[in-house]
Amino acid sequence: MIQLLAVQAVEKKTKFPEAVMVGNYECAYAAGYLGGKFNILTEVINSADDLRKCVEEILSHPEPEDAREKRIFEMLKGYEVTETFDPDVSQLYTTGRLRGTEAT
Repeated sequence: MIQLLAVQAVEKKTKFPEAVMVGNYECAYAAGYLGGKFNILTEVINSADDLRKCVEEILSHPEPEDAREKRIFEMLKGYEVTETFDPDVSQLYTTGRLRGTEAT
């Protein structure tokens, strides 16, 4: 249930310019998605530090041209990864990564 809500939240928030990420669940899905799109090699994250490093690597790339992906990028830029980490965070990253890879 947490995973479905986080994915839906990110997808809905791409439609609103003022929307922001509110947790590591959303962040992990978004990072996984853009990680897949940018072909970033991190396939699995096991800690909040792994998520933080992945976000930093994503943000070192130029903003995507696609409007939806650009919103995800902007939301990641405005979010600070917290220490919250559990298996759902890791799974959301993997789910996002698979979707990002498929969309390429």
